[in-house]
Amino acid sequence: MGRIIFVLFIFVQGCNKEPVNIDDSLTEVEGFFFEKDTETPYSGPIFSLYNVDQLKEEGELYNGKKQGFFTEWYENGQKKKEGFYENGIVSGQWAYWDEGGIKYLEESYKKGNKDGLYTLYQDGVKKRQGNYSNNIKNGSFV
Repeated sequence: MGRIIFVLFIFVQGCNKEPVNIDDSLTEVEGFFFEKDTETPYSGPIFSLYNVDQLKEEGELYNGKKQGFFTEWYENGQKKKEGFYENGIVSGQWAYWDEGGIKYLEESYKKGNKDGLYTLYQDGVKKRQGNYSNNIKNGSFV
């Protein structure tokens, strides 16, 4: 019971942190993000900017790796992509848009590999759809 309370306490503390600019406050080493001038992997909300007032990316890190939901934008402010990371690896459903804000792709990942439904759009309308299993096309794409 004590271990569960401790983990819950750490999680709640991470949720209360102010987001940090990943480019200014953290250092990346081999896919891990550390607090600058320390060997402490960062946990908490992060963001990056194109310039002073233009958001580029936002999400969360846990033990120095991307974890949970991330969103990335183009420099013009349109959403570029969004999806999930698990222990620094793409996982689950991802969606992608062009610079004009039109969705052009949805795909699923499992442990960094395409796995599941893959849907390609043209001008925002579904064009082709199929499945992947462990990064290999599985069946026909129609």
